[in-house]
Amino acid sequence: MNFLKALWKMASEPPGPGSDFWYQDVSPMSSAGVQVNNGNALQIASVYSCVKVLAESIASLPICIYRQLPEGGKEEAPDHPLAQLLKFQPNGYQTKFNLFQMMVGHLALRGNFYSRKLFGPDGQVQSIIPLNPARMTTELLPNYSLRFKYTNDSGQPVPYNQGDIFRVNNLSDDGIKGFSVIEKVRDTFGGAMQTQEYANRFFANDARPGGVLSSDKPVDEKVRDANRTSWEKAHRGAKNAHKVAILYGLTWQQVGMSNEDSQFLETRKFGRSEICGLFGVPPHMIGDLERATFSNIENQDIGFYKHTIRPWLVNIEQAIKRDLILEDDIFVEFKIDGLLRGDANSRSAYFQKALGAGNSPAWMTPNEVRALENLNPIEGGDDLPKPIQGLNQAQNQQNKENKQDNGSDTQDA
Repeated sequence: MNFLKALWKMASEPPGPGSDFWYQDVSPMSSAGVQVNNGNALQIASVYSCVKVLAESIASLPICIYRQLPEGGKEEAPDHPLAQLLKFQPNGYQTKFNLFQMMVGHLALRGNFYSRKLFGPDGQVQSIIPLNPARMTTELLPNYSLRFKYTNDSGQPVPYNQGDIFRVNNLSDDGIKGFSVIEKVRDTFGGAMQTQEYANRFFANDARPGGVLSSDKPVDEKVRDANRTSWEKAHRGAKNAHKVAILYGLTWQQVGMSNEDSQFLETRKFGRSEICGLFGVPPHMIGDLERATFSNIENQDIGFYKHTIRPWLVNIEQAIKRDLILEDDIFVEFKIDGLLRGDANSRSAYFQKALGAGNSPAWMTPNEVRALENLNPIEGGDDLPKPIQGLNQAQNQQNKENKQDNGSDTQDA
């Protein structure tokens, strides 16, 4: 029906050759009898919430450019030409947050993100311009390189070589084009859309009070019609729900929620939970606190970053390395460590171990710990400390020796 409406609108207002109308999904309808595409899927509240959580979580993470050291390890490379582009402003009209938010949105729904690379005089990528993935076609050439064809706003196809495009793809069966979650689980989204629409119609048109008035005698047709009109006027819509209908010569009968209504509510809950599972987002992160407790929310948050966000980050990091970085010893990483250490007590215990508490050797410097806590470095904080327990033992031994020396001095006196 939506597609027929679009065709009718096209007949009265023909879209231009560059209109997105020509690139909308026209695949078969879902089994729920509704067409689902990347545009109207976001009208499902749980879908929009999941995509928003993923996009904002990833876009808000800091990203750093590193140089691999010859002897092993790494160091930050803030002077690299890509540093400003990836950390602050990738093009003339978007911030880093805006671009990565858009990237995740495209990947979450369409399975692909494409952008055009603009180069500076030194051959380095100077800016990246995002492209609409619905307008992009990809071809694998005999030499196993890719050729892209993008339809611009004028409806003209623009060819690009593989070196002109920065792309990120989700799960794929050919390594070229990522799967669209909308296409793969269309019935799930279609069922959620129909359930949501049914709920809207239910509250807009339902004329059911909390009970009914009946009679064991025949009711005159005029009286019945008057009762029906009065009923509709008094009880249609959610704001009039459960009011008492005032009719003539009738008796009151209480009406409760039917099994069908109860099952309808459970269906909505199941649909919301199923969509959260598709995107890997814990339900409490989209406002569903039915099964959330204070004890499990923190663990779910850590699990979300470890098992959902981390694979996304690796995918993006490797795509950046492949398409944007020229040097072999340069790579990028998102900083996620600070998100995995829990509350203040958990972080304190972690940092103590990292700084060498007990007999274990330290693996972090004080300044590295301070950086994770968003604190400025201190002088002398770039060296790995000795184990704290070992230092305490050495200090205790020194104090013991000092006491012995003081005792012998007293005896000599």
